Amino acid sequence: SDGRGSRTAWRHFACAAAGLFAAIAPLGAQATPAENTRHSIWLVYGGDHAMSQRVGVIFDTQLRLTQDAEHQQQLLVRPGVSYAVNSHVKLSAGYALMASREDGSDPLSPRRPEHRAWFSAQLAHDLGPVSFVHRYRGEHRWLSGVQVDDTGARLGETWVSAERMRYSLRASIPLASRGRARAMYLSASDEVFASFGGYAGNVAV
Repeated sequence: SDGRGSRTAWRHFACAAAGLFAAIAPLGAQATPAENTRHSIWLVYGGDHAMSQRVGVIFDTQLRLTQDAEHQQQLLVRPGVSYAVNSHVKLSAGYALMASREDGSDPLSPRRPEHRAWFSAQLAHDLGPVSFVHRYRGEHRWLSGVQVDDTGARLGETWVSAERMRYSLRASIPLASRGRARAMYLSASDEVFASFGGYAGNVAV
């Protein structure tokens, strides 16, 4: 189990490093004047730490900075617990906070935070040397917004709710022998979202 835990930790590290490398690339580099080029930084940590043979503690956090770290910061904190049904299926649930801030100089004072309760089911399998992970996640979201009347005049702050389903697929291939405790992996992933119910149609996600 220690070997599997080490490989999982290194896989998370490899994914985070790849995400950071992609995030700091210049935005709009195609035919964009050098004086208008801005950079984004996306710092990611994701971990599922085993507490026993089946139970684990999840902690994910992300910090997103745009326009050379001066505008539209987002901070995501997502703790949870996981339960391994078997070697291929894992269930998990938890809470998430998404806080946004337009002023890059004040990252600790969120503007309209979003709260989420989430649950997910994960299916893992191998196809030759490639490992696949399918994740199905449901979220109940509490979003802060502005209440307006029929003319669009602002009445005050309010809270609305919405549901969202997510499906992600990740493929990983080892760059070193799987028998080594600290193998490096090359991973690629993508995710699709579907919002419904409540206020979903009027909320940017």
